[in-house]
Amino acid sequence: MMKRNYLLIALVFGITSNLGFAQTAYVVGNDKVQVNQNTLLYFGDGLTITNGATDESVISNDGNVEIVGNYQNNGDTDGKNFVSTWTAENNFGQVIIHDDNAATGWLTMEKRAMDSDVDSWGQFAVPYAYSTPNDAMQNWFGTTYNNGTRYRSSMMIWDNLQLPEFDHLTSASSFSPVGYYILNLTYSDGNIKDFMDDYRDNNQNVQYNGLPTNGVHSGNWNAVYAGFGTGWDSWKNSINSHNERYYTYIDDFVRQITEDDYGKYIYQFGNPYTSNMDLTKSNITNYAIRGVMQSLVADWTEEVGSGEGMSAASDYHIATYQGGVWGGDAAALIVKPFNPFIFVLNSDAGGTFDFNDGIKTFNMNPSANVSGKNGNSAFYQLEMNLTLDGIPTSNRFFVIASSNVENGERESFEAEYFNFGNRTGFYLAQEHPEGEHVTYTDRKMHINAINTDFVGKPIPLFFSALEGDNNTYVLTAKLFEGSIFNKLSEGNYSDENTFLFYDQKTDTLLPIASDFEYTIEPQDPQGARIRYEIYWNEGPEDRLGTGELTESRTIIYRDQDLHKIRFNEKWNSADVKVYDISGRSIQSYTNVSTKTDKELKLPANGVYVVKIVADNGDVYTQKIIK
Repeated sequence: MMKRNYLLIALVFGITSNLGFAQTAYVVGNDKVQVNQNTLLYFGDGLTITNGATDESVISNDGNVEIVGNYQNNGDTDGKNFVSTWTAENNFGQVIIHDDNAATGWLTMEKRAMDSDVDSWGQFAVPYAYSTPNDAMQNWFGTTYNNGTRYRSSMMIWDNLQLPEFDHLTSASSFSPVGYYILNLTYSDGNIKDFMDDYRDNNQNVQYNGLPTNGVHSGNWNAVYAGFGTGWDSWKNSINSHNERYYTYIDDFVRQITEDDYGKYIYQFGNPYTSNMDLTKSNITNYAIRGVMQSLVADWTEEVGSGEGMSAASDYHIATYQGGVWGGDAAALIVKPFNPFIFVLNSDAGGTFDFNDGIKTFNMNPSANVSGKNGNSAFYQLEMNLTLDGIPTSNRFFVIASSNVENGERESFEAEYFNFGNRTGFYLAQEHPEGEHVTYTDRKMHINAINTDFVGKPIPLFFSALEGDNNTYVLTAKLFEGSIFNKLSEGNYSDENTFLFYDQKTDTLLPIASDFEYTIEPQDPQGARIRYEIYWNEGPEDRLGTGELTESRTIIYRDQDLHKIRFNEKWNSADVKVYDISGRSIQSYTNVSTKTDKELKLPANGVYVVKIVADNGDVYTQKIIK
């Protein structure tokens, strides 16, 4: 009894340290137990809620509960006595029950109600064990499942085994804990739409309850695309098993539509757990992974075999993968409870996604953030967000500078803007490998990648403004060094590399640091016109952010562990001297050809000064840090 009372007092006052117990912990009666935000409560030998806990929210979990041992809830069969609350997308209660232990009682998790004004189908994952969709419908929404016609059925699930399509469920269908479900928010036949609308109108969270599916699960997929031909044009008009044409609902958020594999090898699953999942800790990189996405909006027409189909036009998170390194948005790699996720492979080999303890996490950032590094090649990433009145819009883009890519080529790092749609915002285009200006593009890229040697050459940035949009926007930046898990909290890159932002109309060139902001004034609809560009390490006419001219177009940039000199194109030859921090000359080169980049092999980490004297007398000096 003394142990139990101490436990309750500790919970009420939000003790933040791990609490371990030599025996099963019990919650008895209706005394309130509060787990505060950012608190980890650890049950080392199981948790039992006794039959005396009959009130709602006897345990109110705003933080994190980890249960090693069995979880039993004997007090309330609908689980409403143990509620994990939801405040915001990154502020909600979570529960981890380890794989090897039994869950024989229900619990409840809150979630913001879906918005039928935005979603025609609400994306959903089910972290509970239900025999049929009708069981879940009756418990959650207080209604029976609607079998109806295909588009009026209450739920659909993505098929990873037979054909790439959503299959509608019946009231007696089986439930998969790893399924990618969508809930019908278009019609009220199944009551889901009216239910969600009422909750949103009253600003209430939805409480989903059930028996946790905490164990090991397998998400299997088959090589279902083998008979679809080698090009999108050869199969996009084919009919699936529901008489729908593939092009009406399949979108590829990674590849360009002209690529042979466009629309293929797209697989979709849901998080089966009552906690976050960390995909960087999963086995997904054992396969030919191209990218991972979490879409925040699901929209689908009822046009059978035609129409615009399903899309994620408003907002999403996407991370791409190349050479053992992740690019893009790290948020795509944390899958929250009730959320599904999508991944794209480069081949049609079947496989299995392993769901287990190894990927369960309370963190809101991927585990790779611990090291801050991922891969051995030089890697720099710029993320830019278009904001309105200080709030990010759904428009953002990424530029990666890596020593592991080719300029002007399609790279696995790169991704198309997934349904750019009719909006005001920026998108990227493929750069010319030799640095010529791109003035037109039929691509709308979300992520672009250049080699670190793409110095002083334009990275095309297109801005599209809606007619009548008179808003003043602000463009902001985030910088990542070494990997997408190492975001700079302030300043610029440690080795003096930099991205630059150029406004052609005002002839303004600015280095992009973590505090970068640039006002995008109202302007006429522009379609595919370029006014803005991104540069790497050197801008046009070699201007600085102050507008001053440097001594030459010479630049020293970093390529993996090496430093290289890109010489002024007007020079014929130059003498190069390298000094250490004490002023001692440690390297000297005379009559160096300026037609190719010069590699500097610095002896050790430290601070150096490079002095370059050209054949015409120009002098260039730069400090570098290795």
